[in-house]
Amino acid sequence: MPSAQLFPPEVFVDHLLVAIRDADFYLSRSALSPQDHARQSAALAHADACPPPLVAAAVLSGVGELLARSWARHPAAAPDTPIAAADAASAHLSLHLPPEVTEPIRLLSTAHHYLHANEGQMTMSANEVGQFESERHARQALALARIDRRVGAGPMITPPLDSYRELLFELCTDPDAATSTPNPSGPPPLRRLSA
Repeated sequence: MPSAQLFPPEVFVDHLLVAIRDADFYLSRSALSPQDHARQSAALAHADACPPPLVAAAVLSGVGELLARSWARHPAAAPDTPIAAADAASAHLSLHLPPEVTEPIRLLSTAHHYLHANEGQMTMSANEVGQFESERHARQALALARIDRRVGAGPMITPPLDSYRELLFELCTDPDAATSTPNPSGPPPLRRLSA
């Protein structure tokens, strides 16, 4: 994926959406394609009445793995851990998007570890817990991790990926959009299909 600095915001957003839509693999954490993961994550975030930046983070939460896989073609540039991949994705996205979108993505792996540690499924040191809890966007990262856990739980009818283009573009170009309230006329409500 080329550097975001080369693109104006509308091209950056279109490039991200095309990369997500055209990816030909399944995300390791959900066994879904990046497009299906993005659509389900965003639909769940919207159904939970999350603020626009968190809906955008849900759309883009698989970008770390997407970038890591593209970098794998160039092993010297590839991040070697999920946290390193999330850091790299956040840095890439932050060239155009505000921290309210990029920081929950950067913290997503750690948020998953934090939830597992609180459930007794793994351990985190007191220092790691304190460091995570002190992050400004820890609550949003935990909300994103909880959404991420529900992705793939069953068939869903979701809005098309392109329905989030305007939201992503607005967050790229309008600094105040990151602090606005959810758009009630956003994507249609989530509907679960019977299994």
